[in-house]
Amino acid sequence: RQYPAKIRALISDLKSTESCVKSIVFSFWKSSLDLIKMALTKTEVGINCLQIDGTVPNKSRPDILNQFQTGRNYKVLLLSLSCGAVGLNPTAASRVYLMEPQWNPAIEEQALARVHRMGQTREVTTVRFVINNTIEKFVLDLQEKKRDFSSILFSGKGGPGLRQVTRERLENLRSLLR
Repeated sequence: RQYPAKIRALISDLKSTESCVKSIVFSFWKSSLDLIKMALTKTEVGINCLQIDGTVPNKSRPDILNQFQTGRNYKVLLLSLSCGAVGLNPTAASRVYLMEPQWNPAIEEQALARVHRMGQTREVTTVRFVINNTIEKFVLDLQEKKRDFSSILFSGKGGPGLRQVTRERLENLRSLLR
């Protein structure tokens, strides 16, 4: 079976990391996580992984996380952004993969913060998969504008910078509606 380019790139990157390195793969889509799990656990790839998504009962999640944190058998934890960004602290990981950008950059930031919790003793590397000339590139640009807008808004400076960002944002919104 031929897997999408992002999954092939993920597999290549995971295989090139040291065997002791644990990784978390975040995706918004359960179907993407399922496909990634299928690809990773194929005999020729042979990467054991665990998965936490919206179908996993809340009471089971700590046990799965503990298996990832303490076990040697699992190199990868697949996490849905909707449930992996809240209430979990997977500090055994030192690599994080974001399979697609989110409209709301705070969702990604919260998910990444889970790995950077107290108890993290390793440097954490983040890998983003973005396909150029697609809506994903537009979403990344939108995230950057949202961050700029937030920093101006919450810096207390306001003034001309805020008016400029607001004007640009309105123009961007208008272009979306055309």
